[in-house]
Amino acid sequence: MISSRFKIYGIIALVGSILLCIVIVLFVYILISVVFLDNHIVPRGTLPRPASVVFSIIFILLLPIIINSWIRYASDIKIYPGTQTIVFKNLLTRHKKIYSFADFDGYLTSDVTAAKIGDYRVIYLIKNNRIEKIINRILLRKC
Repeated sequence: MISSRFKIYGIIALVGSILLCIVIVLFVYILISVVFLDNHIVPRGTLPRPASVVFSIIFILLLPIIINSWIRYASDIKIYPGTQTIVFKNLLTRHKKIYSFADFDGYLTSDVTAAKIGDYRVIYLIKNNRIEKIINRILLRKC
């Protein structure tokens, strides 16, 4: 069995995105207090109510983007060569998806160079001429 492990960069990215979500929720709470609760939570500064509404909407729209990235990319991947299966288990939802090697038509690898991170490999698992799953080695080791 080959099991994936998060690189330190992947752990930092997950923890950072969790902290970002907490900060966004706090900002939305403060901005909504300016609009609806007549500044009882936080004394009003120089931010007018229409600007509070705009910033609240922007911050609220950022949350689904971050949560979607957790759902799509935060997976534990196990490859079982003996049974020829690949198991993707989402860390957030705990949903497990099992694929057989025969489920895929093939795979494509791509080497990517990022200025700050360096080189890493992306593996695309292809089914019916579509990319079914992506294994991103920027976050994972040993996969």
